[in-house]
Amino acid sequence: MAGRREIFAAARSIGVRSGWNAVTIRAVAQQLGYTSPLLYEHFRDKQEILTELAIEGQVSLARASPKRGNGLLVVNRWVARGLSFLWPAPLGR
Repeated sequence: MAGRREIFAAARSIGVRSGWNAVTIRAVAQQLGYTSPLLYEHFRDKQEILTELAIEGQVSLARASPKRGNGLLVVNRWVARGLSFLWPAPLGR
């Protein structure tokens, strides 16, 4: 079984190539050569994968920010706006 990094890499690849709506458990499993039920043993749904990818991106951007204090706040707002396009209501509201 692929590890979380490989699963996230497959999801990221699909999202970048075909758009984030194309990221499904089935599509990720297929890209890795697995069945959907196998991935459902590790993730509840595609939202869980996309949320973890967003958090990973947020952390990477915050670490790269030249202004560590303000950078994290800016990145948090940017990610919240981005997530509002993935789900009907932004997280945390």
